[in-house]
Amino acid sequence: MSTPPGPPAPGSPEYVPQPPAAPEYGMQGGPAYGQAGPGYGQGGPAYGQGGPGYGQVDPNYGQPRPQGTNGLAIAALIFGITPLFLLGFIFGFISLSKIKKTGQAGRGLAIAGVILSALWMVAWVVGTIVIVSAVKTVLNNNGAPGFGLTPGDCFNQNTTNAAQPIDKLACTTAHDGETVALLPITGTTYPGEQAMSQQANDQCVTATKSYLDPAMDYPNLTPAYLAPSALAWAAGNHSIVCYVSSTTGKLSTPARGTGTPAQH
Repeated sequence: MSTPPGPPAPGSPEYVPQPPAAPEYGMQGGPAYGQAGPGYGQGGPAYGQGGPGYGQVDPNYGQPRPQGTNGLAIAALIFGITPLFLLGFIFGFISLSKIKKTGQAGRGLAIAGVILSALWMVAWVVGTIVIVSAVKTVLNNNGAPGFGLTPGDCFNQNTTNAAQPIDKLACTTAHDGETVALLPITGTTYPGEQAMSQQANDQCVTATKSYLDPAMDYPNLTPAYLAPSALAWAAGNHSIVCYVSSTTGKLSTPARGTGTPAQH
């Protein structure tokens, strides 16, 4: 029996190199089964945590952030300095709302504009009250027939204050005149000083004689009159005031008590 031939010897034409045998299952030479490599499962951030803010879109992403001072805040300050305070209020509150959203500068300017506008409003309200009060005073003092005087009233003339043309006084204090009569002025339109003067001259002389004691002489008294101005006429005063005054200065007693017995 012949011996079977062995494998070809290296270097012979029939020799074919064989691959090395695989390592035996479980043998060392590579990472152990189940250990895929260092830090397996720890190769990066946890799944679902792709980075800061992952899944949250910045509302301003891709939009340039506004810079500088808010223009409405500047406008609010400008209008707050001027009497146009209503615009200062409007622009001030609108700019505060926008600045809160955009983060622009100018919050202090907007607040200053609102405060100045508030001060203007207070000044406007106070001024309106003062003006209305002054007008009412003028109308009350000038609009009453005969400036609110009645026969027997003593007064001083106030030539420096149109709102208070007449100051009533006690007849026992120094005064300019004592009222003797009121003469209603006819007509519906302001007649003018000349027409009122013509009506008053003779009638006030007669009214004064009737007011004083006919049994007495009054050498130091003279008749005079007060006529309403155009302002007083418009306010409703349509009466001439007949009064007596002293030719030697102010009166200090009622006119009737200054007379002396008449010499007949």
